[in-house]
Amino acid sequence: YRKSSVFFIDTLTGFVGCREGAIMKTTNSGVTWKLQSTPTTATPIQIQFIDNNTGWTLASSGWLSRTTNGGLNWQLISTDRGRFYFLDSVIGFSGGNGSIKKTTDGGSNWTQIPNIEAGAVFFWDKKNGWAYGTGTYPDYYFTLYNTRDSGKTWIQSQNQYYRSCRRIFFIDTLTGWA
Repeated sequence: YRKSSVFFIDTLTGFVGCREGAIMKTTNSGVTWKLQSTPTTATPIQIQFIDNNTGWTLASSGWLSRTTNGGLNWQLISTDRGRFYFLDSVIGFSGGNGSIKKTTDGGSNWTQIPNIEAGAVFFWDKKNGWAYGTGTYPDYYFTLYNTRDSGKTWIQSQNQYYRSCRRIFFIDTLTGWA
């Protein structure tokens, strides 16, 4: 299997997204892996768990699926999603299609946050997060938004011309890469 996304809950339990909708789970630090079933054949491009039972996966088709039993079963809950981050079992953020959206029901319904053009979100912890957007050809630009209050307010912190950006990652509240 070709791997496209990885997420570990702790040092023992982790998930790997593979081609054709496959997700594999380990409970022994990767010594052995067990194939999980998903509701789509699209490649899982992002996986996130908040505990041993509750997790989400984003397929390359934009389909967001959720599990509440540690990956044994996955349920399709919404479509047309972008990169996401869940703060807990109900509150999450998703970027994509030029906007950032928020859910308060675990991902089934989403509300657009006005005046923020974002392609993805990343949270360092439950309070500190970032969203970024990129323009369209030929006017690529990189806009970075920051929240320090769990997404209640977003402040634009950078806007510059740049080639497109696909992901952001921070190792603390001040240091990150795009």
